[in-house]
Parts: sequence; structure tokens; C-alpha cells
Amino acid sequence: MDIPGFPGEGEEDLMEATALLGWEDPDEAFRSQNDVDLSCGDFPDEGVDLAPDESGPLLRCLKRIYRKGKKEKTRRRRTITSVPDLSAMATIWEENENPGCPDEPERFLVSWRSTMDYFNHKKEDGVMKKSFLRFLSILSKTINWNNMTEFFLDNFTSDLVGAITEMVKKEPPEPTSICLYAMTTIIDLSKRHITKAMGSYKKGILLRTFFKSVFSLSPLKTAPEEGGTDVSNFQYTKGLFIGTYQTFSEMLQQLMLENPVPSELERILQLMVSWLQSSEADQRERAIWSCASLLNFVASKVKLDTMSKFSRLGHLVAVLGTCCGDLVKSISSKAAKSVHLLLSVVLGQKIAKLDQKSMHSEIIRRKHKEFLESWNPQVFLKNPSRVAEVFGVYFSPRERTDFILTALDGLTEHCSSVSTTEGLLAGMARHCGAEIEKVSDIMDGICSRLDLIRRPSARRLVMKLVGFMASKTQHLDTVISALLEHSFPPDSNASELWRSLSTEEAVEEQLLENLLARLQRQQSVEQQTTSQSIALTQALYDVISVPDSKEPLQRLYPELLMVLLAELHLSLQTEALPDSGSLRKQCGRGGSLSR
Repeated sequence: MDIPGFPGEGEEDLMEATALLGWEDPDEAFRSQNDVDLSCGDFPDEGVDLAPDESGPLLRCLKRIYRKGKKEKTRRRRTITSVPDLSAMATIWEENENPGCPDEPERFLVSWRSTMDYFNHKKEDGVMKKSFLRFLSILSKTINWNNMTEFFLDNFTSDLVGAITEMVKKEPPEPTSICLYAMTTIIDLSKRHITKAMGSYKKGILLRTFFKSVFSLSPLKTAPEEGGTDVSNFQYTKGLFIGTYQTFSEMLQQLMLENPVPSELERILQLMVSWLQSSEADQRERAIWSCASLLNFVASKVKLDTMSKFSRLGHLVAVLGTCCGDLVKSISSKAAKSVHLLLSVVLGQKIAKLDQKSMHSEIIRRKHKEFLESWNPQVFLKNPSRVAEVFGVYFSPRERTDFILTALDGLTEHCSSVSTTEGLLAGMARHCGAEIEKVSDIMDGICSRLDLIRRPSARRLVMKLVGFMASKTQHLDTVISALLEHSFPPDSNASELWRSLSTEEAVEEQLLENLLARLQRQQSVEQQTTSQSIALTQALYDVISVPDSKEPLQRLYPELLMVLLAELHLSLQTEALPDSGSLRKQCGRGGSLSR
């Protein structure tokens, strides 16, 4: 299929493209930058444009591409075959070419600004859109970017992101050549490390725009009957649809080649998460397909920097693990494959570190291969909870916490894979419970999400997780402190957690003793009722109201009676309690309630 490509493809157009930037012939393009003059004469342009001495080489280049595009539009005829020739769109220069570059970045900046003014004046014109993208591809291969100042690169990338983002956003939700050309342009720029110079913020804006454009494409309609008038249009649209996904995949792969570090892979995959969790099956399927394709490329073709580390691995593993339980078979199978590939990437980076130290590398590689074969995608597809088992041992405390918090999000009422998420959370507690740290963060996550967790089995699982953390002596005080912060004003979810904790045999007595000691200490410091003392009294009420707490209650009865009577006395001494709004402001600060 011949999709209308950028103007200037092939040897003849290469010669013309070099002339666009002022060279007499292609050989001039490959001289040293001191011999290059991009300011030589311009052809007359259509309409009233900037004067030649004000336009600069960049603007003249864009004008000529635009003029040629306008002429070709009248005679271009779309031909239909099967698949678009993406290779022809990728670049205009061969890989072994080294075009020169002007040695005046300041002059280039002035010319660039004139170019953007010219583009913005005609940006609604379809020919101008394609001409501008083609122009960027020519620049990517022509300029010696190492000579460009940081100020120029910042202006260039900001304008570039703004122009392409606006351009793609205005396209309809169906395959279009503009989106495909835009991604091809990013591939060209990435090969010259320009997208890396954008920084994570600008690149994130650009990728979000492409993700929305590609993942939100309208599904292809049913093929018309043979011989119908719409057959050729359908074949063209189908080819463009396939080409868009192929180019999208190539763009993500090139971004990884440009910046082969774990953080780049995480950044790209993180931007896919909202699409992996979409309520629309076709969007989830496109996202998981792209995820698996990228991970497969990284696992087989990219050597990640061994000095860099993953920082959000726990979150990604939890999301992909949840997708393994998707009701759509094609999604769950791709998710299981993605988990397996991610495991291969993580282990591959660890092996690369050992290779640098020459530590029995051959033996380790063999064991690595055997390990991956035993944890094949079918294992995760049949039992997604095993994702937690195999990854848990590689998680740092922060990654383990991220995994748990992400799993908790999957238990909320708006999620459709609650049963799968329950298995992941239970698996993490079962296999890596002893290594759970960051308990305060986990408790805050539980308390803030519990109101949205409605499924009884999910709530019971959360209660067990809290009890499990509290059963560790080193974590009990942290669990109690976190719960107290969410116990004032009185909250039914916090009360349920207190009552659940009091039924745990391993902690019921220590729990009562801890709360009692805290209230006694509070009364000795503050001779009046405080928000902290109210939270402690509420917690004691919830704990002793459970029938199972009878035995420790009897043993501590005298001390408990005295401290509650003292609290009652302090309450009666208070002239007036402030309203609940004032109490909330004092929550967690132990402020006085008396006036």
C-alpha cells in the first residue's frame, strides 16, 4: 500500500532535500561544517512571505517543502495494496551519512522562530502539517545537534512538542496519515537523541498524546462485500490502521534505544497504566499488546544500564498481575507474557551486573534460563497470585509497598478484577510478609481506601493484612499509631479495624496494654481532654466491645477502670467542647479541647 509519504523519497528527492537547506548537490551535505553555507539563495515563494534576509535557512527549507507539497497534492493519486511501506517514511538520509551543520546557533534560533511564525500562520492547512513534519525529519538528519546550544534545544523542543501535540489532538479518532507521520518524525529525532534532550516532562506530554490517539482509535468496520465500491477505501484504512500500530511500536522501541535505562522503560509503561485499566476491552487489548511488544524488544535487543535501578517496579508488576486475570482471553494471555518478559528483563539486568564482576557467569546464565522456563507465561495465566511469589523476593521495601498499595487500589468497587487482586495481595503477604516494611505508608493506604472496598472477601483480606503486620512486634506500635490518626473524628472503618485487631490472638493483649499506656501517658501530660485522648478512648471502646477480648480485659480491669474514670473526670471539667470542625483541626496534634 502506498500511503502518501513525505515529499522527497528516493535518491532523486534526496538530492533535492539537500538543496532545500542550501547545498548545490548532495556531496556538499557531507562536507565539514566550516564548508557549509545554508544561507545561499532562495527561490521565489508563493504569496507574501518574509524577506530573504529575515527568513534564514530553516524557514526557506520549510517554504520549499510546502510549495512542493502543494504542487504534488494536485497530481498525487492514492494506490491501494496491502500494507504501508513504513521503511520509506522512516528517513531521507542513509545511516552512514553525516550532514554538516552551520556554526551559528544564534542565527539558527532566529530562523527557527521565523519558521514557527510561518507554520503557525498556516497550521490548519493539511499540506503544511505534513510539510512541517517532513521538515523536522530533514533537520534531524542535517543539523549537527552537538553544536546547538542548550537554549536553542530548549526552544526547539518546546515548540516541537507544542506543535505536534496540537496537531495530533485535532485528528479524528480514526487512522490518519498525520499521526503516522508525526510518530515517524519522532523516530527520526530520537535517532539523533533530540527526544532525550526534551526531558521527561515534555516527552511525557508527547507520549500521552500519542497513546490517546492510538489506543482510542475507532475499531475497523466490517469488510464490505467483494466488488463493492467501498472495498478500496476499506483496504486503505486497514493498511493505515496496521501502519499506525507498527510505527507506534517502532517509536517506543527507538525511545528505548535512545535512552536504555530502567527509568525510561518504567516511564513509558507507567503512561500505559490508565489504558491497561480502562473499562473498554479494546483499549486494554491495544495497551497490553503494546506493552508486551516493548518488553519483548527490551528483553531481546536492549542492554539496560546496569548502574541504574527500577524505581516503580512494584506498581508495574501489580498492574500486569491484575491484567493476568482479565476476562478477555487475549488480554490475560498477553499480560502473562508481559509478566514473564518483565521478569526476564529484571533478571537480565542482575546477571549483567554479575558479568561485570566475572562471578560464575556461565553457571548463572544457565540457571537463569532454567528459572525462566519454569516460570513460563502459563504459570501466571493459570494462577496470577504467583506473580507476587516470584517477584516479591526481588522487591526493595519501597517496591513491595508500591505493590501492596496498587493491589489495594484494585480492591476498590470500581475495579473489575477484584478476585485476581485479592490473590496478588494474599500472595505477597504469604510469601514476603516477613519483609514488609514501610508499614506506616501501608496503613495510611488501607485507611484511606477502606471506604471504597465494599466486597466482603476483600475487606476480610485487608483486615488479615493489618493483623499480620501488627503481629510483628517491631510493627505493632506503628500500626496502632497509624490507626489512631484515622480514629478521630470517630469512623466506622477505623472501628472495624480496631475490632478486627482485637480478635487476633497474637496481639490482643499487647494491643490493650499499648492503648492503655498511651492514654495514661496522655493524661499525665495534658490535664484536659484532647483529640488524642478521645481517639484512644474510642479505640479502647472498640477493642473491649469484642467478646473475644474478655480474658485480657479481666487482667487489666483495675487499671482500665481508673484511666477511664480519670478521662471522664477530665471531660466533665471541660467547660464546652468545640464543634467537630475545630476538633478535626486538632486531630493528630494532641491539641487541648478546653477553652
